[in-house]
Amino acid sequence: MNRFRYGLIPLMIAASFGSANAWADPDDRRVYIAPMGSYTLADDARGTDNGYGGTVAVGKRLTRGLELELLGNFTQFDTKKSEFSTPQPSSMRVWGGGAGANVYLFPSAESAINGLFLHVDVMRGQAKSQPGPVSDYSSTLFDAGLGYDMPLDMTLGGLFAPGVTLRMEALYHIDEHNRDVIGTNTSGDQKYFSEAQFNIGIRIPLGGRAKPPAEQPPE
Repeated sequence: MNRFRYGLIPLMIAASFGSANAWADPDDRRVYIAPMGSYTLADDARGTDNGYGGTVAVGKRLTRGLELELLGNFTQFDTKKSEFSTPQPSSMRVWGGGAGANVYLFPSAESAINGLFLHVDVMRGQAKSQPGPVSDYSSTLFDAGLGYDMPLDMTLGGLFAPGVTLRMEALYHIDEHNRDVIGTNTSGDQKYFSEAQFNIGIRIPLGGRAKPPAEQPPE
């Protein structure tokens, strides 16, 4: 998908030209919350314009290279009414909730590239007011792609704990509705919507940074 590949460019630039003296801490085991804005390049078969919404992740880093998280997602799409011969709702919405993982590719690198990760998740989705013959449907949502954590030197006067990062993701998104006829698709040959989703937000660790153990005095 060309649009998805173009969306990877900002992530690769950030990973390549981020500050060499600022990188995410791979040993930070605090629980975090990551609210993000989302933009989705809609499948043509939806019969809608591109979507916008938000994603929230709550997770914890278990090892230097692995994070697990719970996710929620909301996206709204405005209807292309000219593609339908009958009256249609002005917009449709998709909600999703599930779990995912981030696998860091270079967690031990002492450079900005250590924030680069692979993201995968699976969610249960529910759609309302889909234009076309099927108005409401449930589905399974899959996401896979690249993400990047860029450290931010910000605490807002102590409101945030140290360790906040800018989180960016470029994901291949599948909405597996399993319907033969849906949106503008009447041929039954595609039982899912194939889209690209881009997320950007901040990753906020909860609680103060853990202090290193005190050195024992020599005996």
